Amino acid sequence: MKQDPPRPNPLIQVVFANNPVSGLLIVTALLVAEPTIAAAGLLASTIALASCLLLNQSRDVVSAGLTSYCAVIVGTVTLSLAPTFFHQDKHYMVWVAIILGAVFSVYLTSSLNNIMGSFNPPLPCLTLPFNITTYILLICVQVWPSGREDIFKTYTPNNTTEQINWSQVMVGTVVSVGQVYAVNDVTASVLMYAAILIFSPLLATMSYIGALLGTLTGLTILGRSGLALAYSGLLGYNSLLSTAAVAGFFYVISWRSVVAAILNALFTSSIQVALSSSLQQMSLPVLTMPFVISTTVFLAASSTNGNGLVRPSEISTPEKHRADHVAATVRGSGGSFPRPLSKEIRKNISTREDNEECVAV
Repeated sequence: MKQDPPRPNPLIQVVFANNPVSGLLIVTALLVAEPTIAAAGLLASTIALASCLLLNQSRDVVSAGLTSYCAVIVGTVTLSLAPTFFHQDKHYMVWVAIILGAVFSVYLTSSLNNIMGSFNPPLPCLTLPFNITTYILLICVQVWPSGREDIFKTYTPNNTTEQINWSQVMVGTVVSVGQVYAVNDVTASVLMYAAILIFSPLLATMSYIGALLGTLTGLTILGRSGLALAYSGLLGYNSLLSTAAVAGFFYVISWRSVVAAILNALFTSSIQVALSSSLQQMSLPVLTMPFVISTTVFLAASSTNGNGLVRPSEISTPEKHRADHVAATVRGSGGSFPRPLSKEIRKNISTREDNEECVAV
């Protein structure tokens, strides 16, 4: 029976998921945290979807939110940074910037997808359009008369003698997922993790591992001067995305992809610390550039012989990627496999063979 294509879901695509229930939970989480941020995300999403239609984008691509997800975080992040960058008498310009940024991000996403899709292996543009668009907006704001003042004081902690509160560090690892949307709220972040969990337990697990690794690595490098960043989730959100991208989403889950994901999280956190120091001189936030830089490097290392880091034949859930790959491996080896398969995997393979779903990777 042919299934209808998924409804546009750019809100949840930001964290590599595509599920209507998960999308609803993300909207709920944003509403719980800050209704105006939710409104900014929904406005940007709507404008982006309209722009996709004007561009005559593929229905499947539009339905999955693949060209409009960057617009969502352009909206939420721009509004979150508004008190720092925009004076109150120019508050209307925040919404103008969100609309313009949403439109531009769609065209930029489409262009970068075409460029990076021509590589061998093809590479996703990830959140690069969001970073470029948001940096343009923020730099433009800075050169306006009466522009921003004393930006990012909160990004430079002064207390280097404070004792580490590990319970607050753990809270920070939870809030990391909220910081992807520029939201610092525990309840909203728990709802976001639940949204990812509904889509894929493996993806949720790897996301949290990434947040934990990023937070601990950042603290190791920065010491106590990074406590405020750790407590607020700002040390973990880039690594969360990096680990989720490599372990199961863009690569079939295996011990190799898990190791690569862990290394990616460590590199991402290190890049974040380095970039933060440089970007502070220009009064700019780090956004998700560390995730884009590090993850692009790791995704360019995919295997072509099927024995290393393997790309899934079709993007879905990490669980399905693994099942499809195992099924294809068994079929390609004439039904033999070097190690006994679990009952669950054998049943999954049998079901897929009956439905003729097995594909070669």
